[in-house]
Amino acid sequence: MRPRSLTVAGVVLASLVPACGREGPAAKGTSPGAPTAEVDRSTPHAVWRAAHAALADGDLARLRPYLTPAGELRLSRDLEAWRALLTDPATGPRVATRVKLPDDPAARAAAQAALATGDAAALLRVFIASEPRDPVTPLPTDLPLRDDRVDVDLPAHGGETRPVRFVRGADGWRIDRLGL
Repeated sequence: MRPRSLTVAGVVLASLVPACGREGPAAKGTSPGAPTAEVDRSTPHAVWRAAHAALADGDLARLRPYLTPAGELRLSRDLEAWRALLTDPATGPRVATRVKLPDDPAARAAAQAALATGDAAALLRVFIASEPRDPVTPLPTDLPLRDDRVDVDLPAHGGETRPVRFVRGADGWRIDRLGL
C-alpha cells in the first residue's frame, strides 16, 4: 500500500451536536469558561467550510464538534496508522523522507513528540503541517442528494481526490466520510 493511499482513505467524521447550536463547556475539547462558537450545520456547504477550516489549521478541537464518537475514533486510528508508517523500522525511513517536519527547533521537537506519543490532536497538527490543505474547494451547488446522504469527490493537491460524504440527521448535516 502506498503511504499516501492511507491518508487519502476516508476518515469518518460526523457529529451528534445540535444543528446551529452553541457548544457549551461540557463539549469535548472545551473547558469551563472557554469561549463557545456558533456551529452552523444547516447545509453540507456550511459544514464543509467549517470542517475544512479546522483541518487546514490542524485543529482537532475545532473539528471535534463535527465528529461522532465513532468518527473521532476512526480519525484517531487513521492518524495512528500514519504514525506507525513513519515510526516502523521497515517503512519509516523511506516514508519519513516524504514528510516535511518544521524547520523551527521547538516545532520540530513538538512534532517528534507527537510521533512518539501518538496524541491524536498533535498528530493531526503534524500531518497537516506536512501536507498543507489547499484552499477550500467549493462544493457543487447541485449536490447529488440520495435520501439523506451526499457523496462527492473533491479535488485535492497532487491530482488526487478527497472523498466526502455528508449525512443528514435529526440535528442537521454532518461529514460522515472525509479523505485527509
